[in-house]
Amino acid sequence: MNILFTANEVGSVRAIYPIMQLCNETNIKFSYTKIGFFGTIDCNAWNVFPLHGSKGCSGIKEQLIKKEITVVIFSVNMVDTLPLKIAREANNLGIPTIHVIDSWNGYLSRMKMDHECVFFPNYYVVPDEFAKVDAIRQGIPSDIIMICGQPAFEDSLKDYKLNMLDSQKNLLISNGLTLSGKLILFVSEPVRMDFGASIEDSKYYKGYTEFDVIPMVKDELSKYSNIETCVLPHPRESEEQLSKLWSQDDNYKHFKIISSIRGRKLLPFVDGVVGMASTLLYEAWLMNIPVLSIQPGLIEDNLKMLKMRDGVTFIDKKNNSDKIINTWLKKVSLNSEDSFRLNIIKNRCSEHMNSSISILNLARLKN
Repeated sequence: MNILFTANEVGSVRAIYPIMQLCNETNIKFSYTKIGFFGTIDCNAWNVFPLHGSKGCSGIKEQLIKKEITVVIFSVNMVDTLPLKIAREANNLGIPTIHVIDSWNGYLSRMKMDHECVFFPNYYVVPDEFAKVDAIRQGIPSDIIMICGQPAFEDSLKDYKLNMLDSQKNLLISNGLTLSGKLILFVSEPVRMDFGASIEDSKYYKGYTEFDVIPMVKDELSKYSNIETCVLPHPRESEEQLSKLWSQDDNYKHFKIISSIRGRKLLPFVDGVVGMASTLLYEAWLMNIPVLSIQPGLIEDNLKMLKMRDGVTFIDKKNNSDKIINTWLKKVSLNSEDSFRLNIIKNRCSEHMNSSISILNLARLKN
């Protein structure tokens, strides 16, 4: 077996990277495309699949043959179409393909984001039953869908325990946070850039953007002097624009934008996590941290994944959203109970524990 791994954006890379690590540990031959977020990961000792041309499209077929690739594991996200193009070339050569989705949305749209006819891999890996049902509803054939968990969450509990040992002073105070009261983490996303600002602007419009959500959060935060906010930008988000949005109206000043830390490193030290549809909210839920998902005017049902999770406060309508946010913040500001409950966390993490092995077993079935 000789596997080619290809992905570009942060979520997709993190979804398949653990499978690569397992291949490395078990001496399974593999290579990867060093594009996008892969360029930030220290895996230079691994075999890089050669790409040529400004967009890396020329010579793909020849390299697949030359490198004797027997299966392609790929993950498509929002911007770069190269992983999908590589999967198409592999399929033309009779090479099996496995797609691993990193989150709970865009199941079908990812398979045609290169504006070609929809592509169906041999296996379409989803994290859970909720994703399977929604993928089928969107048009993914049920016989290719495999529930294997999400590899990026395999080490969530292990990492959480390790991150608990980090110094709060080095991690947070050095970045300008005072830790004088409660601390919440706001997970930002470039929603307007990715999905448009209206249905006329983009057919993928969600019904809201970060320009709707952040002012809503700030208005309610301004009522609490004992809550400090760490704002985490998305890797593709303009930090300058985000800072302006949080500074606008000057009604809430107890925030710091921190872009140099991976979000999961902050989870042991926060009292709650607020955001829109980021998978970091799901990971916070796995760790039994209070979560508030704000998606006012939400159009797509598949983005309601977090609504189905016990303990998540979910907003998908604008009516009474201020009261719901305020109630959640009030609970966080008064809560003194330790949210770490190992039995709850283990149960929530269980469906992801053997994800990489399950996906590799799928690859073996095609070899």
